[in-house]
Amino acid sequence: MPKITALTAQKGNKDRINVFVDDEFFCGISLDSAVRFRVVADKEMTDEELSLLLAESGENELYVRALDYILKSPRTEREITRYLYRRDASPETATRIIKRLKTMNYINDEAYAKMFAEQKSGKLGISKIRTKLFGRGIDLNLIEQSLDIVEDETQEDLARRVADKFLRNRERDHITMQKLYRHLATKGFDFDLCGKIVEEFKKQDEEKMEEYMDKWQEYRRAKDEAKQKKAELRELRRKLMEDE
Repeated sequence: MPKITALTAQKGNKDRINVFVDDEFFCGISLDSAVRFRVVADKEMTDEELSLLLAESGENELYVRALDYILKSPRTEREITRYLYRRDASPETATRIIKRLKTMNYINDEAYAKMFAEQKSGKLGISKIRTKLFGRGIDLNLIEQSLDIVEDETQEDLARRVADKFLRNRERDHITMQKLYRHLATKGFDFDLCGKIVEEFKKQDEEKMEEYMDKWQEYRRAKDEAKQKKAELRELRRKLMEDE
């Protein structure tokens, strides 16, 4: 019967060991797996036990890689599942790894959705946030719960900033305002909010135009008055010269 003849620590990874069977390298496993499978030196193993140990070795490696992937940036359950499938994990293996990661709270779609909504609420509209979360596999109920933290006032302020940036150095005619509406919509803002912001900027332009016209008329009046005074002075000068 095959026997475990040696166990050695892996270089660069203190949490894994190399298993030697009949004086030949057999596989590498985690210390956790070694404890669960009661892997000790001089222990005889059946072919079935060795097969399970070998399967555990590959699964654990995938688990470590998935964990590294998560630690680089938070991921959803769907993202990790796709990651595992791209590395040829079977559905059964992927399910077990996902379960381990969820147990350790490395995967938490509810927390992910809230964090994402908080981070993006100052950059994107609610519809865009909802679409992105849905694309990452977040449950619809969790999406709506996460969006409850996004205040309407914050969205309005953001929409105004986006609109102001879009209109900068653009002529604010009817066509530009139509483009502004579409631009806001593509950023994920609610259609009613898009219309409200466009109307606000239209009103601002109208008020600026009225203010401009008032100043222009005031300027024209002042210019006409100056012209009239000059004419009166010329007339007065002419009369004085005649009297001389």
